[in-house]
Amino acid sequence: MQAERVLFSHVDFTDDTFCLTPSLDQPIPESLTESIVRAGLLHPPILKEKSKNSYCIVTGWKRLTVLRETLVFSACNCLVLRSETSDLECLSKALEDALVSETCTPATRAVFFQKALRHLDEEQLSRRFLPAVGLSTHISHIHRSLDLLKLEEPLFHALHRGRLDEKAALEIIKLPFGDRMALFEVVEALHLSIGNQRKIVVACKELAARHNSSIISILSSSEVSEILDHPEANIPQKTANLMALLHRQRFPRATQAEKEFRQFRGGLNLPNSVTLEHAQAFEKDSVTLTIPFQNQEQLQKVWPDIKKLLR
Repeated sequence: MQAERVLFSHVDFTDDTFCLTPSLDQPIPESLTESIVRAGLLHPPILKEKSKNSYCIVTGWKRLTVLRETLVFSACNCLVLRSETSDLECLSKALEDALVSETCTPATRAVFFQKALRHLDEEQLSRRFLPAVGLSTHISHIHRSLDLLKLEEPLFHALHRGRLDEKAALEIIKLPFGDRMALFEVVEALHLSIGNQRKIVVACKELAARHNSSIISILSSSEVSEILDHPEANIPQKTANLMALLHRQRFPRATQAEKEFRQFRGGLNLPNSVTLEHAQAFEKDSVTLTIPFQNQEQLQKVWPDIKKLLR
């Protein structure tokens, strides 16, 4: 690999042989353009020589695009791999570039595994590359990553951009198409956190199985629509209300028990400093009354009366 000044007219910008992103039409961050304008090209792209005066991109497609289309340059300095360099070696350099630049997403891994398996088997792939991406050398990691490629394009792009959680995505894949898209629309509309994405998938799957219905029917119910379409509620409020609704539907007995307990506690007219709590998940009938004291002396004064009540 050696440095050369390469004309953009000699670079095939459509060749995605070594591209590890979902597609070449990904938006280019403004921060990248601003950085190149301020400081120039700090990290030269890597190209592979296809033939004389013909190159394909191994790394740096976005950087090259900024230089060619935004800044209207005609050439730049690149690191060039000779034509005899294997495709697997080029892919490994593309992966290392993604790891160093912290752009190695679950989608990136999935694309890399798919392309690398054209050149080596699963055992070789697991031993050579799984540790590099922070995974143990178990082939199941490869299979799970490849499953992500079954996602529809909008979902896969959301996974790459960090808007769809990997574990939630692996569960969504198992659902029928309509249910997948219904869940994804809610995830996107509410910008759900990783925790809430996983919760809503579990809740909807459980409710659909319990009622022998679809997730679409659950998320298109009047109760859910009223929450999502509320004209005055903001996104955090809609999220809290939706998660609370699904919790009530999922655990109706616990919800009713909680309601009755709150009514009971309210009827006692406890001082603000005193708390009354029920057993976890109402597994027992016991309750716990907590009375705070300013210090030990205050407790000692009333302890004789408390002892009498306890007897």
